[in-house]
Amino acid sequence: MKKTLIVVVALVALPLALFAAERIVVLELLCRTACVYCPGAAIGADAVAENHPGEVLLVEYHLSDPFQNNES
Repeated sequence: MKKTLIVVVALVALPLALFAAERIVVLELLCRTACVYCPGAAIGADAVAENHPGEVLLVEYHLSDPFQNNES
């Protein structure tokens, strides 16, 4: 009886272990020139992505504002 229970538990747990996937964290950063907190957030987001290579996807949105220079 114990052997049967162990085999059943192993057969149920095996597919769960085989299909487990690593997860990637998506870190979104939205910034504007008028935001006083954006430079610190950008530094922190870069540090997190640098400390966890392959585990963090950093997506940065640089929103337009009145100070945007389209010429550069």
